[in-house]
Amino acid sequence: MRNKTAPQRSLTLFRTTLTALALFTLGACSSDDNGDGEDAYLNLYNASVNSPAIFLTVDEDLDSDDDDEIETTYSSVRFGESSGYKTIPSDSYYIELAWQEEDSAARSDLTLVYQEQTKLEEDTIRLLVLAGDILDPSIVSYDIPVIDDDEDDDLDLFNLRVLNISTSTNPYDIYLSDADETFNEAELIGSYSPQELSENQKFEQEQYIFYVTEAGSDEVVYQSNEVTFSLTSQYVIALRDNTGVGSAPVLLDLIASGGTTNLPDDDSEARVRYFNGMQVSELMPEYTGAINISTSSDGSDLDVSALATNSFSEPLDKDNGDYSVRINDSQTDERLFANQLLSLPENTYKTIFYYIQEEAVDEDDDGNVDENDDGIVDAYKAVLRTLETTTLEGNSIYEHQVKVVNLVDNTEFSRIATYFVKSDEIISTAEATRSVVFGNQSSLYLRNNTYQVFAVAEIDGTEIILTQDELTLDQDSNAMFMILVEDENAENGVSIQWADQVSE
Repeated sequence: MRNKTAPQRSLTLFRTTLTALALFTLGACSSDDNGDGEDAYLNLYNASVNSPAIFLTVDEDLDSDDDDEIETTYSSVRFGESSGYKTIPSDSYYIELAWQEEDSAARSDLTLVYQEQTKLEEDTIRLLVLAGDILDPSIVSYDIPVIDDDEDDDLDLFNLRVLNISTSTNPYDIYLSDADETFNEAELIGSYSPQELSENQKFEQEQYIFYVTEAGSDEVVYQSNEVTFSLTSQYVIALRDNTGVGSAPVLLDLIASGGTTNLPDDDSEARVRYFNGMQVSELMPEYTGAINISTSSDGSDLDVSALATNSFSEPLDKDNGDYSVRINDSQTDERLFANQLLSLPENTYKTIFYYIQEEAVDEDDDGNVDENDDGIVDAYKAVLRTLETTTLEGNSIYEHQVKVVNLVDNTEFSRIATYFVKSDEIISTAEATRSVVFGNQSSLYLRNNTYQVFAVAEIDGTEIILTQDELTLDQDSNAMFMILVEDENAENGVSIQWADQVSE
């Protein structure tokens, strides 16, 4: 850990006496001259790690639908995101938070988490924070006056406040330094207890680094990358628990007018896992069915041994940074791949899929792979390729992300359609479906249910069921991979492999 030993140097900052948090870029937001129809603002920040996507509804009258001037359900907000400010005439409204349990996203079909009648005041932002376990959520609201300060433009300033929504019972200290400085030069912004919203502070528009320590400690438990502030804006830094793979206990979210930027710890570790989707091929005789993988700055460290076809490696914890990956055949030690660039950003979990693609050979580089014009490609070669994916933070107990990965190389088709069919559906009426080209991936979210899963390809104008399986999702399920692989033992040469996206 880093320790603060040198004297602090004060940053140039200007403090205000406002007692609530201003979040958004709201230029010239003073009240209208006639005193009528002044705007209020509403924002939802979802910090509940196991919540599904949350819908925000504003309704002026629950008992009336046809005559309501204001009755709006906004787009859903997932964990670690915010809705951005919503502009509404100041008045009394019913505010609802809900999630989609069934197929319909209509307001009447949503499952309520929160409902309250409240007055939204003019030139004020209502910040709603959803936190904790979605089964027993904490929903905290804050009224926030809009800052309209000419000096912000004249002096190139921005406004910043802090919201602590960590589950720790102890306060945290937050420091700020210029981007070319260290924690030794950092200025203490303040010490913040859980659910505390700070007073506003004004800073010059520059690049900064944030630091977090436990209250009264000089031991840094979090340090951000450089964060650029180049607008006359109002921001909030939200301090929350780190649910990623890194060891830092907390991280920061920067909430602005358009949404939220996640700021992981600059020193956080990353995690990577490999999948060997390479099939034995006559075009690549040097591959015998299993590989060794070296991952290091120079590709010299052996991390994975004898990884068989259609198998995952154990996850590897690495310092964040750039690596060179080398792949050798595990039996012959023949080099198959060298100097692949692997970038591991901090606090991320990556999965790398390796597969072989057969490509037509253009021996004279004239763009023609059928030199004798007999309608047949003259020759093929095997090319080793990669597909990379990153797993997101958070995992809802009501819906789960499924990433469909197509590693089936077949001359009769290049695309596989996947259907997730519920008990009251058939393939042609299934709402959950993805069509994935070979060597690609596609994601969807499935709510808890039992699905009959079909993989279908069109061959010579006819749709053929390549393979099928059953998938049951419940509140204990995780985000998953559905991997379509070549399988010589399967009837149509294709099978499905299921795997959690995160393996501990």
